[in-house]
Amino acid sequence: MIELLSVSKKYGDAFAVKDISMVIGKGELCVLIGPSGCGKSTTLKMINRMIEPSSGDILIDSESAATFRPELLRRRIGYVIQSVGLFPHMTVEENIAVVPRLLKWERSRVAARIAELLELVKLDPLKYREKYPAELSGGEAQRVGVARALAADPPILLMDEPFGAIDPLSRERLQYEFVKIQKELGKTVVFVTHDIDEAIRIADKIAILRAGELVQYDTPENILAAPANKFVHDFVGIDRALKRLSRFKVGKLMRPTTSIAIANRLTSLDELRKKGRFSWVTDENMRLQGWVELTKIATEKELKEALTELDADVVSAHVDTSLKNALSKMLEHGVKTLAVVDENTRLTGEIRMEDIVDFTDGGDST
Repeated sequence: MIELLSVSKKYGDAFAVKDISMVIGKGELCVLIGPSGCGKSTTLKMINRMIEPSSGDILIDSESAATFRPELLRRRIGYVIQSVGLFPHMTVEENIAVVPRLLKWERSRVAARIAELLELVKLDPLKYREKYPAELSGGEAQRVGVARALAADPPILLMDEPFGAIDPLSRERLQYEFVKIQKELGKTVVFVTHDIDEAIRIADKIAILRAGELVQYDTPENILAAPANKFVHDFVGIDRALKRLSRFKVGKLMRPTTSIAIANRLTSLDELRKKGRFSWVTDENMRLQGWVELTKIATEKELKEALTELDADVVSAHVDTSLKNALSKMLEHGVKTLAVVDENTRLTGEIRMEDIVDFTDGGDST
């Protein structure tokens, strides 16, 4: 747990941070956000004493950060920045091993930890451990940066706009993967961003700052439902209902669906028609091939003759896709239903536009 108790930072007569008090619970992902110069990065850096507070105190698990030697404190706190900060003359494994080696870990333990972390961030250890930073894409380098920050298994992770320099598609994928990792490991994370969509997508709680002061600190759902003042209302934006959809995944509203394997013959047409007008069509491994309109099949025939083939990327959504992105795909391609697939692209259900609209209008959000 991290507690900020009336924390301020002054430069001359000007406050960079003014009298901030907040509690970040153990295992929570807290996002600090606000306009440029609002004090979010300064607040972050005071937690690991890269910047010393002018007044107030910061407690880490009920102990004042001021009582720790700064270098020892920082070994207990992982740190990830936008520019990644990988050492260019070191390989991926050497970068990840920096802190474990400072802690005098045995070589076998270091090697095992490197392999474990690369797998955790979805980088093949055999392929990536000997690469240098210059050989990595932006997204790959950021994954290595996260792995390095987690190397010594710190209970706290500080992240200063870590995904800001990555293209939008890669950034969203990294966000969802990072949230999965964070929940799995139970780390307490303080995350700085300027992107309200990113904050809403990943945060357990959001701290909105303005001119060094804490304006609102609450869950994304509560901030979207009840902005504290006009500044927060304007900062969050008018499309709050759509932003709320980014908090939830397709799996939440997924329905069971009818499917037929393409190798089958339509020997039970009447039974299939009772389940609906349309059916998804899959291969023998449940991977989507297209759809068939059952009402237009007058006699038994080879299914492939009645099949309407479709681009699976167009008509499907991953079970972990946000409801916002699923709705965007429906509107872009003029469809009202998407097939839902798992991580192996196997059909698991479907999601309908009407369900997303009902949810947006005030359905269950738990």
